[in-house]
Amino acid sequence: GWSSDRAKSLRLRNRYPSFKVQDDISELLIQFVGNNKLKTKKLTLPISIMKLEDFYEKQNEEKTLYSFFYGVILLLIIYNIFNYFTSKYINYILFSLFAFVLSLTLMVFVSYLKSVWLSGSGLNGFVALSGTILLLFGKSYIDLKKDNVLNLCSKLIKGGFVLTLVCFFLPSKVGAGFSYFYLSVNLIIALWFSYGELRKGSVTAKYFFISINIFILFAIIKLLFEFNVLAPYLLIENSLLMGTSFMLIVLSFGFAEYIKVQRDEISIRAEELNDANHKLKLLYRKIEK
Repeated sequence: GWSSDRAKSLRLRNRYPSFKVQDDISELLIQFVGNNKLKTKKLTLPISIMKLEDFYEKQNEEKTLYSFFYGVILLLIIYNIFNYFTSKYINYILFSLFAFVLSLTLMVFVSYLKSVWLSGSGLNGFVALSGTILLLFGKSYIDLKKDNVLNLCSKLIKGGFVLTLVCFFLPSKVGAGFSYFYLSVNLIIALWFSYGELRKGSVTAKYFFISINIFILFAIIKLLFEFNVLAPYLLIENSLLMGTSFMLIVLSFGFAEYIKVQRDEISIRAEELNDANHKLKLLYRKIEK
């Protein structure tokens, strides 16, 4: 067996516990020290064995993928914060908040941020918070007007903040049920009201509806992978990260088109105002004559 010092010397740097096994070892015993505070008696421990060069290759691929997509998310957050301070348009800061909460939740989900609490109750709280900020941002992004839809969103948002705090202290399995159910409900509600506004011709509703569908599609891919329906592949394993990034990129395109539409409307109104002024001048000249 290995002593703790021996194990530390052979440990590889990775977000998951990883150890280098020497060629002359034919039998390996792994002991997990239990925690009396944990009520879970059964542990599911997926263990994989690979060559050292394959391990480093996979690690480099993951680092490249995560650096790229998290870099994109970070740039979107900074860009929209800058836009908020220059335009005072509240949706820019809400977008940055939404992107930050989603990326933080994702980092906990894939164990880049980890601890006993974060991996259980903490993750459940962040999932519930993500669903809350989704509606908070969505209703402002689309600029909902219907009172019944706004009231429903307000109730779900208030309930979401309460659920977030509660999930931080609930047992992990109980909190997971509540948080993921709440997120699923909010995704369905978001699809419902964005589709309704899309049919009315709302520009931002179109992009919001597309972005939610993209996220759901990649979440389904992740579920199929977890249930061994899809084979392990770098992009499939990290489908949630890709879905989150693409969703935020599509929402940013929505901002761009919204600004374009606003400018076009201002130009049209300016032309109408010029035409009206021209007609008034002609009328004034006729009266003078």
